[in-house]
Amino acid sequence: MSEEDAQKKLDEIEKATRERELREAAGQKVASSNRRLYLDTYKYQRGPSNIPSTGEYTHCVKGKVMSQLVPPSSLTFDENGVPENYLYYIDGKATAYSGGGKTSTGSTVRPGVVAVDPREIPYGTEMWIVSSDGKYVYGFSRAEDTGAFIYWPRGATVDLYMNTESDCDRWGFRNVRIYVLPTSYK
Repeated sequence: MSEEDAQKKLDEIEKATRERELREAAGQKVASSNRRLYLDTYKYQRGPSNIPSTGEYTHCVKGKVMSQLVPPSSLTFDENGVPENYLYYIDGKATAYSGGGKTSTGSTVRPGVVAVDPREIPYGTEMWIVSSDGKYVYGFSRAEDTGAFIYWPRGATVDLYMNTESDCDRWGFRNVRIYVLPTSYK
């Protein structure tokens, strides 16, 4: 897909997003109709991350960001801690894994790396992930690995990398809201 075609798709997504926001403001129930456009546009972007790491790791603690990835400066939040500019969100389930090694895209695992089913969330997708109750914030993350959960009929949507098994145990199997960010296109 050429840059021009990708830009056209992005323009379509932005238009659909504006229309969706207007319908939401009018009190209408709205589904995320731009998901197909996003997946079509993003198929050509794959590979390991070059996102710098903060080098700091916060254990699985309520109210603290766990990811070590540095979010883009364009990422801003409203008063409730929700990203102000996102393409769509996914309500799903998240598990956690640890153990080190390499991802299926070739990068080294670290907090902020997320395992996904690449048929649902393409590699390279950048996200902001928070537990549905708002108590746990995984933070800025990137889809770089494939999880074994893709074979479970009612498995997780994402699998979050954490440094220790005890953090994985604390996280457990949690409901999450995944905000898919427009930085995935850059």
